[in-house]
Amino acid sequence: DPVLATKTKSGYTFNVTPVNFNLAATPPSLAQFHSSAIPTTVSGVSQTGTRRFGMVEDGVMRGDTGGTGATNLGTAYTSAELRATGASAVPALGN
Repeated sequence: DPVLATKTKSGYTFNVTPVNFNLAATPPSLAQFHSSAIPTTVSGVSQTGTRRFGMVEDGVMRGDTGGTGATNLGTAYTSAELRATGASAVPALGN
């Protein structure tokens, strides 16, 4: 997708970050990453989104379920936030 390649599409800014990737290690480490999508404009009449989204290599989409993320809309989830478990876990979205 040539538009998504610019890291901005449909009012969101997308980012994918490799984590702990080391081909020189013996054996090479498995590829790990975290990705995020945050609204490009976080307030006002031109606000482009009301939720943040993120994913790690498990492929589970996580994100704000409403309200609580509103103060952090311009800040992408960190790898640690997306990997957290228990009460501090970012909720999984979907089925």
